[in-house]
Formats: sequence, structure tokens, C-alpha cells
Amino acid sequence: MSTDLIQNRFTFPEPTGKHRRVMDQILELMQDGRRRSKKEIRDALGLDPDTEVTARLRDLRKPEYGSWPISDSRADGPDADGIHRYELKQPKPNGGE
Repeated sequence: MSTDLIQNRFTFPEPTGKHRRVMDQILELMQDGRRRSKKEIRDALGLDPDTEVTARLRDLRKPEYGSWPISDSRADGPDADGIHRYELKQPKPNGGE
């Protein structure tokens, strides 16, 4: 199946209401390029539950929501806590160019 057929097979509604608001809040918070855990994002924005944070981070990575370059890494090693940390690698300039 071609990529065009796959892309045309699904439609993605524009996020509205709470989803749009949360996506915008997360994006604004992450613009500074700092790595943050779900808990740090949740606490900074007063969100609950953690799944709301991860769902909106996944949405922001999708082409239909901007293809934002958000990395996800897990801390390993003897002193690491094993928690995933998220980072907006290179904030998009205004206008998406």
C-alpha cells in the first residue's frame, strides 16, 4: 500500500478544547529546550494524569500537529532513576520554516 493511500485512509481532527490547550501548554513549557520527566511536566502545568502528558507529547510529534522534534530518553546507569525524559530538540521558528 502506498504512503498516499495510508495517509488518505485516516483523518485526524484538529485538537480542540482541553487537548489543544494542553498541547499548547506543553509546547510553551518545552520551548526552553530543557529535558523533563512526565512528572516534571505534569507538576509544572498542573496536569493529571501522566497519560495526558504522554498522549499530548505523542500528538505533538505527529505530522498533522506539527512534527515537533521531541526526543525521549531513559536515564540508565548506577545513579540513574530509569525515568524517561523528554526534550524539544530544536524549537521551530515562527512560521514553521
